Amino acid sequence: MIKRILVGLNGTQASDSAARQALLFAAEFSAQLIGVGVVDREQVCPHESVPLGAGEFKRERDTKLLQVAHDRIAALLQEFEQQSREAGVVVQTKKLEGEPADVLCMEAQCVDLLIVGKKHTREEEGDTSPATLQAILHQSPRPVLCVPAVADQRRPILIAYDGSLSANRAVQLFIASGLSNNRVVHLLTVGDHAAAIAEPCTQLLAAHGVHVEPHLAAAAPPAEVILELTARLDVGLLAMGAYGQSRFREFFFGSVTKTILKRATAPVFLYH
Repeated sequence: MIKRILVGLNGTQASDSAARQALLFAAEFSAQLIGVGVVDREQVCPHESVPLGAGEFKRERDTKLLQVAHDRIAALLQEFEQQSREAGVVVQTKKLEGEPADVLCMEAQCVDLLIVGKKHTREEEGDTSPATLQAILHQSPRPVLCVPAVADQRRPILIAYDGSLSANRAVQLFIASGLSNNRVVHLLTVGDHAAAIAEPCTQLLAAHGVHVEPHLAAAAPPAEVILELTARLDVGLLAMGAYGQSRFREFFFGSVTKTILKRATAPVFLYH
């Protein structure tokens, strides 16, 4: 069961959605909420060549820019603390400096779930998820919930399962989270041997009191099948393993994870 939730805050619309989702889950599970705002010094004050004699001007400018960034994050965290208290949620906030993915993954060691915002884009608007999000998914020691919009807690859950190591890890952690409590859960498996692949997962879920409605699909692009069923079932949360292929295969053949992150409109529970 979820006892501690970490949410990354940066003031974007996606981050606001992540914060609202974190508040809902914290209230539902009586969990402690930790809000982290990261000041990325390298982004605020990038290294760059300056004309001879302009070094002092750049140092003064960088100091001011860095202070503005700190003040902005401090204000975000203060607002988040107020929202949490109004919701009756125990909250702690931290303002830290560093590379956002590294900082969030380090802080995630002491929580059960990391929640981050994700911008939903149409297929023609870009071909990869942001580098920071990809880094978090590869490095996080805990499952990550990527939130493009706040989920309706009453809508069903879809587990996409392919029998891979990352999928098995994701399912086990999803069961432990308690997110499936009192929810309709669907299990999707794609491929020529979908029924055989799904059977062990179905048995594990049933042993934990999670009874699923199975969906078996013939061999097809898995991401397209997942997205089509997600839309047809009006899914409120999608759970799956992240980056189950090697980096080599991802480069040449693409990644189901990247496609889902780019196009999914429901929150996605992922673990690598």
